[in-house]
Amino acid sequence: EKLGYTLEGVQKENRLYIREKKGMTMKKIFVLLLFLPLAVFCTGMYSFQEAQRGAEQGSMLHQYVLAEYYAKGTGGVTPDLAKAAEWYKKSAEQGYALAQYEYAVFLETGRGTVKVDLPKAAEMYRKAADLGVPSAQVRMGIALLYGELGFTQNGPMAVKYFESAVAQGNVAAKIHLAGCYAAGLGVKQDLAKARSIYLHTAQSGDPAAMCALGMFLIQQQEQTAALVWIRQAARMGDGQGLYLLGCMEKDNRNMAAYFQQAAERGYPYAYYSLGLCYYDGRGVEKNRKLAMKWIRRAAEAGVPEAQNFLDISRKIGL
Repeated sequence: EKLGYTLEGVQKENRLYIREKKGMTMKKIFVLLLFLPLAVFCTGMYSFQEAQRGAEQGSMLHQYVLAEYYAKGTGGVTPDLAKAAEWYKKSAEQGYALAQYEYAVFLETGRGTVKVDLPKAAEMYRKAADLGVPSAQVRMGIALLYGELGFTQNGPMAVKYFESAVAQGNVAAKIHLAGCYAAGLGVKQDLAKARSIYLHTAQSGDPAAMCALGMFLIQQQEQTAALVWIRQAARMGDGQGLYLLGCMEKDNRNMAAYFQQAAERGYPYAYYSLGLCYYDGRGVEKNRKLAMKWIRRAAEAGVPEAQNFLDISRKIGL
């Protein structure tokens, strides 16, 4: 019950699933029962029709899986964010932790037809985090670290949430925890520990961790070592890695080329930097129309510098 599920409820879900999947081996059934409360395997095991039938019968697990189908458009299902939000909400209201996290994202960002409701989003994130959802723990950590979503800043509590997600192997949590040690946020500053966490995470092969390590090394005036990790992320096609290479490039043409590649991979800050290249004619032929296209895209993606650029442009009539 501490996990948000009554024993009777979980047993009911288990019986329903076993009844529908009589052909499964006992080993698969055991694995499913072990992880059922977190729905680790169930999304791919239920067909859309099975999920729909179970959801309409009130199963919080099926409601979550149905929402996933609508949110991601898998299995030939047409994406429908309004229906995804509807089923995430129903599952979340029954206490399903993963649904609480997903519905919180909708509430925070206003996805689909959901009206932004930050207090409700904060409540859902907290519930999901306290039930052990790593992504929710990371979001709670960030919110507490910077005083977002209506929370009062609380660095030590933020670190606890990050540590909980780290214990489950969450890469984003490791990067944020390392950042806390690097800057002394919520913990006593410990550059050696920050370096250790960054390095261990980067060595696992995650490009975001490689970029984070690279930026940490730049702050420590270790540009050569930083470049090694950033290049490795860029070779993996990572947008942030390509963007950082562009920032470190001395040749304007190469710089603009890296920004172009990063922008094509959807990295928002690359939109803005590429726009500036076109605006000033750095490394590319000057093209104000193309410049504004990229800067507007960056602003729409939430890059504050791009938003400020557009505000100033409007004021001076550009």
